[in-house]
Amino acid sequence: MTLASQTTKILYEPDGTATVFSVPFPLFGAEDLECAVNVNGEETVFSHGFTVQGLPDGPAAVVFAVPPPAGSRLAIRRNTRRVQESDYPAAGRFPAKTVEHDFDRVVAMIQELDEAVDRALKVALSGAESSGELIRSLLEIRDRALSAMRRAEKAANQAMLDAGRAETAALQTAGDLALVSSLGDIQVLASQAVNVRKSWVLDTEIFAGEIMTMPLWYWPGRNHLDLRHDGISCVLRKAGVEIAGEYQFEETGDISEPSNQVRIHFEAKAGDVFEAWALSTITQAKLDELEGQIGFIEEWAARAESGLAQAETLHALYPDLDQAQDGDTLQVQVDPQDNKTLIWGPPASGAGNVAAPPDVNPPLFYDPQGALNINIPPQSGGGAYLGEIRLLPFRPSELPDGWFFANGDRYPLAGPEGQALESLPAGYKEDWGITVEEVGGVEAINLPSLFHSDGRGMFLRASNGVARQPGNVEQDAFQNHQHPAYQKTYQAGSSANAFCSAAANAGYIRLSTTGGDETRSLNVAMIPAVYLGV
Repeated sequence: MTLASQTTKILYEPDGTATVFSVPFPLFGAEDLECAVNVNGEETVFSHGFTVQGLPDGPAAVVFAVPPPAGSRLAIRRNTRRVQESDYPAAGRFPAKTVEHDFDRVVAMIQELDEAVDRALKVALSGAESSGELIRSLLEIRDRALSAMRRAEKAANQAMLDAGRAETAALQTAGDLALVSSLGDIQVLASQAVNVRKSWVLDTEIFAGEIMTMPLWYWPGRNHLDLRHDGISCVLRKAGVEIAGEYQFEETGDISEPSNQVRIHFEAKAGDVFEAWALSTITQAKLDELEGQIGFIEEWAARAESGLAQAETLHALYPDLDQAQDGDTLQVQVDPQDNKTLIWGPPASGAGNVAAPPDVNPPLFYDPQGALNINIPPQSGGGAYLGEIRLLPFRPSELPDGWFFANGDRYPLAGPEGQALESLPAGYKEDWGITVEEVGGVEAINLPSLFHSDGRGMFLRASNGVARQPGNVEQDAFQNHQHPAYQKTYQAGSSANAFCSAAANAGYIRLSTTGGDETRSLNVAMIPAVYLGV
């Protein structure tokens, strides 16, 4: 036969009753067929529990003793055994059918390998990294995302805890904490009751416009329902009113009774994660206030980190401001001209206020009027500063939080890594080749790199900051030197040396090559890392 089709696999969505499924591709034997059933993301591959009909002439069909469950996904795949079963005689009539059969098996195996490779993780044809390196990079990105998610969840949980404490202190009346006892142990909020929070994994698909039942009860119209799908907030809309937002839902109950259902206007699949908070109106107002406070705190945390670096710079530029030693306090006053810009001054009377030098970047602002005292850390302290580069004894995927592999990778400019890189001083970015470019329609900014364009890691060397700035790459070279050369002569035609010239007393120099692929000193590997603090 011929193999004109390249199909080696077919997918079905069983209904829970069907037991017979057709096989629309050539098959050499029942032993060359395998099936897989995926239920809620868990896949089971098996080659038994079914029979194959229609062989050897076809069309073939798979018959299951027990129908695959509804809602699952069934895959039927040809997996030709990797054996050569024909024994060709040394002479005699040409076995055309046997040869064709064996060639068909070989082509089938190639098609099956193509299908398997198409499902594999691959790097670009022009990519320089290996598949292992790509996987390590993806795992590193995943670890960073998980770390960021844990930090965000911790902050959100703390905000919810603070909001709950504040509300509980303010709402101690019996009416505000009333529960509907008829619903047993299900906690239902009254008009201003305690908060209820639930999370769950969807066990079946729900289409847009359908009702979703939640493991949480609340009072529509009285409580604020905060619904999230896979971590993304859903938008509440009124019935029949079109609004912007990818994930929208409607309340289905009314103010007269509690409800545990909403109508979603997006498709949700089995395995999707939902979270819901039923908040009293007071809690929601406090939560909005706390979210603003969190943003203010995060902004000040970034400014404080920048301020520490500025304090170090000022201490070096204006030693007369602080007659004491490292660790003393430098007072900061608000400029009365704009009530925002900080003016640096000594902790005691004397030199008077001095404005921060223009090369301190970024400027630090302080909104409320008043003074701010910043401790100048000792120069021997072990703290890391934004943009600091160190050699660390950790693998790239195991670097401590806030540290990034200094290999020139790019990050979205709008992300936390991109914002940290963008906030670095202009001179730093110029020296280390940090630029913003559009990658796949998204603005991205790169990390510093301590690797040469040929992939070699570069040694660090001290510079006076005049002849060479930080980040300046000096190409490898040998220092000027000489090698002595010796010359020996032979008579013309002498057989003492096969390379002798035909002329008498002609000289020759014999040269040879020795050594490795580069000139280097004894060394131990470390990982270059840059601190971004995110």
